[in-house]
Amino acid sequence: MKSRHVCMMVLFVSSVIWTWAASPNLLVHHHVVDDTAAGCDQDGIADYGEVVQFLLYIDNRGDADATDVWVSLTAADCLISGKVSLGTIAAGQVAVEVWFDVEVSDTVPCPAEDWEFEASLTCHETGTTLEPFYETVNADWRMSIFFDDMECAGDGGWTHSAGVGSDDWQKVTTSAHSPVQSWFSADYPSAKDVYLVTPALSLYDSAKMSFWHKRNMEVQGNEWAYDGCVLEISTNGGGTWTDLGPDVLQGGYSHTVFDWAATNPLHGRPVWSGNMDWTLVKVDLSAYAPGEALLRFRLGCDEQETAPGEAGWWIDDVRIEEGRYDCHHQPCSSDCTYGDLDFDGSCDADDVLLLAHYLAGNPAGFTCDEAFGDLNRNGGVDGHDLIILLNFVCNNISIIPLP
Repeated sequence: MKSRHVCMMVLFVSSVIWTWAASPNLLVHHHVVDDTAAGCDQDGIADYGEVVQFLLYIDNRGDADATDVWVSLTAADCLISGKVSLGTIAAGQVAVEVWFDVEVSDTVPCPAEDWEFEASLTCHETGTTLEPFYETVNADWRMSIFFDDMECAGDGGWTHSAGVGSDDWQKVTTSAHSPVQSWFSADYPSAKDVYLVTPALSLYDSAKMSFWHKRNMEVQGNEWAYDGCVLEISTNGGGTWTDLGPDVLQGGYSHTVFDWAATNPLHGRPVWSGNMDWTLVKVDLSAYAPGEALLRFRLGCDEQETAPGEAGWWIDDVRIEEGRYDCHHQPCSSDCTYGDLDFDGSCDADDVLLLAHYLAGNPAGFTCDEAFGDLNRNGGVDGHDLIILLNFVCNNISIIPLP
């Protein structure tokens, strides 16, 4: 008789009971910098010499009240008012305001982007939580502008040359976007490669370019061209050049030069071509910043016929705009809040000269900050601002005082 063995497995399951203890969760939702009471530039940036207010909004994202709440604020090289009691912040309560007076010292770099501040949030239930955030201090936001409407006498800092054929770039009055002059190079029935180059430019991260152009060049249909023009950039002083076609935001290339049009140095490349009246082009230059750059307007022609009528390329109203933080801050004790165009701390004859150059059509490639040149705050820089600045520098009484 066979014996039978019975195996029995007994599985014991122990139940685990999880318990959840409600607790507060304090954090800084966001912050605001207010420098209006300092009476200086009132740009929302804490500068050396200003006492500004930092407003912190505190949230309790937890499921329990936070009691005996204290908040303090610290940052390197800054004098900041002491800790503040907020009492109790209920569970789920948001945007509880707390103010701190902040004074940036003269040892903070200028400008200091992303300067670290640290809020210390303490309550009875969870102890202290550190909440870092970053703010730009000891700086001003500047909108700089290079602008040339081609109205000044001479070349105004521009240069031009030819790689193939003859350099015929010149200022003309046959057509212009504003008011009467533009740069022009003709579309010839011969091999040609000519360049019009801007003055050296300092580009910052947000740099954008715009210009107006008119063209009349030989094409075949809506896609192919014999002659054409491009915009290029150099960041090594003209050693090498990069086509800016991929960076055009508005008014991009319209045709491609026939690859077999080998006498045109631009053969096989996308270009502007055809017959088009004055058109606006916008270009993003941020990929080539920060640093020095040259911009080159380049026209290439082959040996075939030209377009009917007056053929060529007209360039006008070249503008480069860029917003950036700069080290210029306006001291509260100064009477020269605006008008210090060279940012040397005073309004003087050099600033008068710079503003005069700007109004004369920017002949030296001078970059003017319109915010500081608009002395009567009427939304633009004009001859009235030059009179105001001249009167101020000469210690005369101006009809419209500096703000």
